[in-house]
Amino acid sequence: MINYNAIWISDVHLGREECQYLKLLAFLKSLETEDGHGYRVKTLYLNGDIIDVTNFQKKPFFGLHLTVIKKILRMKDKGVRIVYVLGNHEAPLKHYIFENDDVEYNGIEFKKHAIHHALNGKRYLVIHGDQFDGVIRTHPIVYKLGDAAYGLMNVINNIQNKVRRMLGKEEWSFAHWIKSKAKGAVKFVANFEHIIADYAKKYNVDGVMAGHIHMPEDRMIDGIHYLNSGTWVEICSAILEDEHGNITVERFD
Repeated sequence: MINYNAIWISDVHLGREECQYLKLLAFLKSLETEDGHGYRVKTLYLNGDIIDVTNFQKKPFFGLHLTVIKKILRMKDKGVRIVYVLGNHEAPLKHYIFENDDVEYNGIEFKKHAIHHALNGKRYLVIHGDQFDGVIRTHPIVYKLGDAAYGLMNVINNIQNKVRRMLGKEEWSFAHWIKSKAKGAVKFVANFEHIIADYAKKYNVDGVMAGHIHMPEDRMIDGIHYLNSGTWVEICSAILEDEHGNITVERFD
C-alpha cells in the first residue's frame, strides 16, 4: 500500500446537496493503516471551501456531512497534520479566525496560504485562489446568481447520474462537461491559471497548488508547476504526494 507525504483536497462544499461526501469518506478511510491505529499520510491540506458555511446548517445535510469533519478530526488525533487554507465559501470563518496572522485551533493550522516543502526538494505555494476571481471581488451579486445557477446545474447532474446508475452505466459529470465546453468558462479557467502561476513567482516557489475553479489540473505554466486539486462535487479529485516525492492529480469517481 502506498504511503503519502501529503494530500490536498479542496472544494468539498459540505452542506450542499451535491457534495459527494460518501466518496470522500471512502477515500479518507482507505488511508487508514492496516492495524487501524494511524493513517498512511503525514499532512492533509484542506485547500478551501471544505465547508459551505452558508449551507452547512441546513437539514438534512448537517448530520450526514458532519461525519466528514469527525473523520478529519480523528485523523488529526492519530497524528496527521491538518492544514486548513480557508476559501471564499468560508468567508465568515476568515473574519472570525484571522486578525493579523495564521492561527492554530484545536491542533488544526488555519492559514491564509501555506508553503509546502516537497520531498523532491521543490517548494509549492498552497492557496485556494478565490482572491484572483474578479467576479467575487467586483460583482458579488452576479457571483451569488452564478453560484445559485451552479447549484441547479449540479442538481441536474445528480439526477442524471442516478438514472445512469439505474441503467448500469458509469457516472458522467454534466457540470464538468459544460464548463469544459463553454468558451467563457474555458477563458476564465485559462486566465485564472496564468494569473495564479504568475502570482506564485512572488514567493520564489517552484509551483502552486490551488482550488476554487473545480477543475483538476497538472501542468507547467511559464516555469511554474501548476496543480489544482479539483473538487468533490461534480467530480472527485485530489493532489497526492507519495513517500518517494512523486506528485500527481488523481480522480476518485
